[in-house]
Amino acid sequence: MLVSELKSCYAQLLGDFKNIYGLNGYKLPTNKDSYHKYQPLRYIEDDIKNGEITFVFPNVWEDPYEKRFYKKNYQNINFCVPEICCLCLTTKQAQNEDAMWKVYSQPNEYIVRAQIKIADLLSALDGIASKNHFKVYIGEAIYAEKKYINGITLATQPYFPTNNFSIENYLTLMLLKRISYQYENEVRVFIVFENKQAGNNLNEKTYKVPIGTNTPIISSILLPPYKILTLTDKVLSEGECSRKKLIEKELKVKVKQSRLYSTCKKFII
Repeated sequence: MLVSELKSCYAQLLGDFKNIYGLNGYKLPTNKDSYHKYQPLRYIEDDIKNGEITFVFPNVWEDPYEKRFYKKNYQNINFCVPEICCLCLTTKQAQNEDAMWKVYSQPNEYIVRAQIKIADLLSALDGIASKNHFKVYIGEAIYAEKKYINGITLATQPYFPTNNFSIENYLTLMLLKRISYQYENEVRVFIVFENKQAGNNLNEKTYKVPIGTNTPIISSILLPPYKILTLTDKVLSEGECSRKKLIEKELKVKVKQSRLYSTCKKFII
C-alpha cells in the first residue's frame, strides 16, 4: 500500500486464528490462495527436508531505510522493543516477474520461486505459536518517498503516539519501504517473541520455525526463465528436464519452468 492509504496503526485477530494478527486492515486475499518467494534453491531444499520455515532478522536486510527503526531505543516513550523476525513474500508474481528474477539473481546460486500457500502457512504458525512463545503479525509493505521516511520523528503521528506506543506502531514502522521498491508488492509476516527483548547480536541472521515434514506449505517451485529461440522450441533441453525431474523427485513438489522469455506468435497482416 502507499503511505497515503494508511490512516492509523492497529492490529486485529485474523479470521479464526488465535495467534495471527492482521496489521492495518490486512485481510487474507479472496482471489488467490498463495504468495511467492524468490530465493536460492538450496534454502528451499533445506526447509522442505527439515520441515522448517526460515524467517530472517531485519539486521540482514540490505536497504538501510528498512532498518531505520529497528532495535532503536524507545524508552522515552515507554516501549520495550521485542525481538522480531520476518518472512517477506510477494503478492503479484506475474506483475513483477522480470524485475524479481534480475534482482534476486546471485553469482553461483540457482534462484527459484516458491509458491507458498498462505492459509496453510498461517495455520502452521498459529498451531505452534503458543508453544514457542510468539505471536504472528502480517501486513502489506507501506511504500513512501525517502524524504517522508527520513522525516518521521518522535513528534510524528500516527507512528509515534507518545502516550501509547504499541507493537502495532513498531511493526508499522518496520513495514515502511521506499517507493522505489513498490514493484515488489510485498507482504511481511512478523514473528514477535513474547517476553524477549531485542538483543544486540548482529550475527544472528535466521530463525527456523519447526512445522514438521507433513505440512505442505510450499505447493510448487518455478524454475528461472530461459530464452526460447524458435517457435518450435517448446520442450525443455535435456539438462533442464533432468534438473526439473530431480527436484520433483527429491522434494516431492510440483516443479514448473518459467516461460517469461518465450517467443511470441508471428504477426500476420
